[in-house]
Amino acid sequence: MIDSFLRHNGNHYLAEFAKRLPSGYARTEAGKVTIFHPNHPDPDAPSILIGTGWHGDEQGATLALMDFLDFEDSRFFSRHVNISYMPLVSVEGNAMGTRMNMRGEDPNYAEPDKRKLVTNILEPSSEAQGLFDNLDLVLRLARNGYYTMHEEMRNRFGGAYVYYDGEEDTLPFTLLNELEQWMVISDTTPIIDTHKKGSFEAFMHEKGVPEVTCVETLACPQCEVPERVRRIAHVNCLRIYCEHIVAMGK
Repeated sequence: MIDSFLRHNGNHYLAEFAKRLPSGYARTEAGKVTIFHPNHPDPDAPSILIGTGWHGDEQGATLALMDFLDFEDSRFFSRHVNISYMPLVSVEGNAMGTRMNMRGEDPNYAEPDKRKLVTNILEPSSEAQGLFDNLDLVLRLARNGYYTMHEEMRNRFGGAYVYYDGEEDTLPFTLLNELEQWMVISDTTPIIDTHKKGSFEAFMHEKGVPEVTCVETLACPQCEVPERVRRIAHVNCLRIYCEHIVAMGK
């Protein structure tokens, strides 16, 4: 199966991902991170950036993003939204099947003055540093939103989180309702502000990116949620997010 071929092989995954993109995409290497983005974005359409593969042991989310490209919906959304992709942020972690990269860093922790809360390494991860070095591009691609796909490997529930400063909206509840069709979800409020200091999501929010959203499917081994179910849930949640962005752009 192609899934087996793509697991733990970042170059093959990225090549296959590029084949499934609509025409007109450019590829930029932001340090260790590959970004695919529209070559000629529509200046009147909203622009969002989607990231996955932050942790190498969360491969269901990584493969789900490729699943999304196979749906006709993705073509519809790409005609109304400038969608850019970081489909495999941690190539090193993916190769090893581990949460950390080869330096023992959590790739998703970005800010050196805050990472001391979660790790002894007081500098950005090497993946985050590459994105910092290309920050103008990253923020331009995420002008109207940043969406990230994770899998919860340690706790016994999935969740959806939206970083916000203004009024609450229905998006995170809609995402949670979708997740609940497939798995156990957190019973805590899905809307948060920036309390997860140090993560790349929090960093993007602090830089003024709106609609910063994180969805985590339930993937801990004891929970026995099949990968195919997690991938379906991820695709459905991403479609909900894109529909939300399209509606906001009208």
